[in-house]
Amino acid sequence: AEAGYRRCLAEGVDAALPLSALLLQQARYVETIDILAPVYEAQPGNAIAAVNLSIALRSVGRCEEALQAATRACDAAPGNPGACNARGLAALELGDAQEALSAFEQGLRHAPGTLALELHRSKALRKLHRMHDAVAALERIVKVAPDLLEAWRDLAAARRALGLYAPALQSATQAL
Repeated sequence: AEAGYRRCLAEGVDAALPLSALLLQQARYVETIDILAPVYEAQPGNAIAAVNLSIALRSVGRCEEALQAATRACDAAPGNPGACNARGLAALELGDAQEALSAFEQGLRHAPGTLALELHRSKALRKLHRMHDAVAALERIVKVAPDLLEAWRDLAAARRALGLYAPALQSATQAL
């Protein structure tokens, strides 16, 4: 598939978005950035390009640029869950848990129950030391997704932070 997308690009056919998605799946972040940067500049309203660029930038540690790209995606497609998630994750990486929480909650207003947004929202709540809220959110998550080990690990940590050691141990056991 990659060779075909690259041939299309060489022939002037716009294949940057599918090629970038393929490269992201393969964790080839620098190549993704190289493919998407021109699209991002030429098409400021292209939310898909901005989200994928944000993911790649964050993955190589360029979090301020990732936040800018994700914010542009949110402006282009308000409430887009992927854009909100990208913005929230970049904000978390930069240590702005309140901005992250705002982004995740914006996405959830438009796509209630989206597990990735719910899980990342709980991480922002934990960073803000809102452990009771984080525990409640994580308990809801593990009820609908009992195989989501990351949620069990986070629930154990949040319960431990509240001094709820027996429930924390139970959650940690579920994560094994």
